[in-house]
Amino acid sequence: MHAYVWQTGFGNGMYFTAKREFTGERMFQMLWRLNFLVCLLVLATKTPWIAYYVCALHTVHFIMIFGFMWIGCKLLYTNREAKGLDAKTWWPWASLAALAVFCVLVWDVPKVYEYSFGVVVTWAFGADFDRELHFRTFLDHYSSCFGLLAAVAAPFIMRWTEQRPVRAYLTLGAVAAALAAVWFACYWTTKWDESDVAYDLIHPYISTLPLWLFVLVRGARQPWRNTVSVPLEFIGKHSLEFYLLQFHLFLSQEAGAILMIVPNKRLNIALVLPIYVLTACRTFHLTNVIKDLYFAMSSTHRLTVSAYLAFGALLAGVGAKDELPLWAMWLLGAALVCIPPLGALAARVRAPQLKRRSVAETVKPLLLLAALLVPPQLLVGSALQPIVRAGAAANAVEDIPEEVPDWDESVVDDQCHMITVPTSLLPTNSVAEACPGSDESSFNGWRSSVSDMHNPNP
Repeated sequence: MHAYVWQTGFGNGMYFTAKREFTGERMFQMLWRLNFLVCLLVLATKTPWIAYYVCALHTVHFIMIFGFMWIGCKLLYTNREAKGLDAKTWWPWASLAALAVFCVLVWDVPKVYEYSFGVVVTWAFGADFDRELHFRTFLDHYSSCFGLLAAVAAPFIMRWTEQRPVRAYLTLGAVAAALAAVWFACYWTTKWDESDVAYDLIHPYISTLPLWLFVLVRGARQPWRNTVSVPLEFIGKHSLEFYLLQFHLFLSQEAGAILMIVPNKRLNIALVLPIYVLTACRTFHLTNVIKDLYFAMSSTHRLTVSAYLAFGALLAGVGAKDELPLWAMWLLGAALVCIPPLGALAARVRAPQLKRRSVAETVKPLLLLAALLVPPQLLVGSALQPIVRAGAAANAVEDIPEEVPDWDESVVDDQCHMITVPTSLLPTNSVAEACPGSDESSFNGWRSSVSDMHNPNP
């Protein structure tokens, strides 16, 4: 996990240092890439978003890298360049220093997280969501810092290897081996703790040390830097899809066994593995295609598509569950279709006369999007309603109790509830509310573990 977060710092650090592209579109494209598929899985399977903690960590660390590098670039480079002053080319180092200080304050100073981000996250998503997020982010809160360090130091290291190759090779090799040895020694000294709490306490500071053995040695020579392993490149490009889909198409029993389609194990692997790999490749392709189509539109069309998809799906869902009469669902759907064109016409009236488009040019594209997006969703809702009614009637005949869980919650370990998506701002305020019959000591999360270690006899 720490290697993925390290690459978040390294890759984004290299990109922002070279391009200095800090735009809302760039941020949204990255958040789309990280969360598009996982959001669909959350809605389809009712798995909590935080359970796919790789996406959560990538999202948190990307936002931190983006924010601190944007501030550093704006203050030390862009603003000074606009005023005719000497632009500071060392702004990435300043951003790295600020990010490191932020990580120290939030995750290493006691109670800072709890009384800052913890309060907001608990209020919005629940106490157990906050607990898991705190635990996962603590374990890797320095990984992106070390990745960013590698990104900003890379030009200096490459120049050094070209100017003094022998000395650079020997020094980099010795440093990489020493860092890997430090990690191994720290890991070995904590093996006595079967609960892994002792190692968890030092994991943020040493987890990336073995990476330097590969990074420094491979980056020491130009031919090595220009050589790429095609199989590893393929796996890395699709690693997010491989991670997400493994729980649904490759593994079963809470990732404790392989999904069985046929009883023969070898034949089963031969069937399951290609389905898993091909689906991952296809979802990767579709994620990028949909993103490119979306961002190729104008701002008006983006907003329209988002409104049609979101509210159309909501209407179709409540109609299918028979919570809304079909005539009311279609009536509201018609109103939804009319809102964006009416808004565009109102904006057209306020536009200067020379820049106004005709009424047909203004309304036609929006109505076309409405025809493509809204009616199909409502038709699906209408078709599903009698099926849902028939299932409920069959359950009533068989005397099967109907369970109606909240769609924004998921049961964890058959006892605790975690907020799935932030649709409701009515949080679970305490552990007792989240998990009846449990208390703080029943969790293996970061806060309870640290509390037990520092207060063995409370």
